[in-house]
Amino acid sequence: GNPKLTTLADETAVITEIEAALRFHTSNGLKPTNVYVYPQGLNSDGTLTATQVKEIVGRYFDYALNVNIASMSGEDTRGLWNKVPLVDKLNIARMEVSSTKGFDANKSKIDACIENKGLLILFTHSFQSQFTSGGYDEFQKIINYLSTQDVEFLTVSKALDKVKKIV
Repeated sequence: GNPKLTTLADETAVITEIEAALRFHTSNGLKPTNVYVYPQGLNSDGTLTATQVKEIVGRYFDYALNVNIASMSGEDTRGLWNKVPLVDKLNIARMEVSSTKGFDANKSKIDACIENKGLLILFTHSFQSQFTSGGYDEFQKIINYLSTQDVEFLTVSKALDKVKKIV
């Protein structure tokens, strides 16, 4: 897998990792995007600080998705959803969906996001046992619930394009 960027030796190593990922995607026929996903999250627990890594990532991407906002900022007032307009476009929260982090664990966060007209980005790793052993069912429960609410389903890129127009 990809290394956590904050644990790399220096700025050059982060740039090398980002550029290698971009080359891999384009050489495999994937269209470049303006959204980066931090491998293993963005934390200040390595050689580089989260702020240093965000600055480097910002040279290549307009947005970046994190897995655990609380780990970087020391607070999680959003409950893994995002206020609109975005507070930090290079540290956007995502909500994990798995057998252990499914509908029951996340319903209050989903409701708070809807109530506050926020941005909710769901993610999972389909190759992990937490997804294959019940995670799909939990993901389906969330989608079914959201389908009964007055929400719009968009890809991440389309949602971020829409959000950037809100000032």
